[in-house]
Amino acid sequence: MATLEISFYGPFFYNLKADPVEIYAPRCLGHKAGIFSANNEGPLHGRHHDGCNHRYALGGSAFTPPNPLPPINIYDPKSIILDASAAAKPVYDAAHFCLLVPVPQIIYGINRALMEVVKGATPTGKLNWQATGLRFCYDADLTQTVTLSLQGKVIWSSDFVAPNLKLSQADVYVRYAANTPEDQDHEDAQHCFDLIAELGGIKWWLCHEDFQHPGSISASFVRAGNDCRAAAMIIR
Repeated sequence: MATLEISFYGPFFYNLKADPVEIYAPRCLGHKAGIFSANNEGPLHGRHHDGCNHRYALGGSAFTPPNPLPPINIYDPKSIILDASAAAKPVYDAAHFCLLVPVPQIIYGINRALMEVVKGATPTGKLNWQATGLRFCYDADLTQTVTLSLQGKVIWSSDFVAPNLKLSQADVYVRYAANTPEDQDHEDAQHCFDLIAELGGIKWWLCHEDFQHPGSISASFVRAGNDCRAAAMIIR
């Protein structure tokens, strides 16, 4: 059996309790979204109003889930995935769009960055590694296709192999980001996280100030920019 990896880069709120999984994009100013494979690419458009009901569905014959489907294995040994399950009271009205994807077999965090997720009024100044994206892994038949549908109509599809190749792994990725210069103060990440937290009904916020090592290599590194890198937030 082959493996299909679907990676999500950018500010998203993940409802892992749903089947299919619901991935909500906040209305981040100036951000554009797209889906990409080795063989095809296409845009994901949002809506300024009622984006939670603007729902794309990822599917296709490439997905070959086990039967019965086991619980999702969230591989997170260093606790870099932000789990808001205990605090979240989701309000999806402010979403830009929603992406529905099959329940994966494995999830792990990617594209980590240093930041502090502040859950009160005052930051501690201690920075931690947080995943700013997630990778979903699926059992798959890579001789078949993956499709993206909107309102029941297929608007994008991709295969993975030439006729005489047998691959054991392939990937698709979704990117949601702004086409702006490097942001050394992380204002983009902080603003986007505010909007993610709004979707989750949580008053958490991001801080990138390193009180423990002011002016040190750590501070220089974290302020080097490379946004949007807001912490990915899940509920499960």
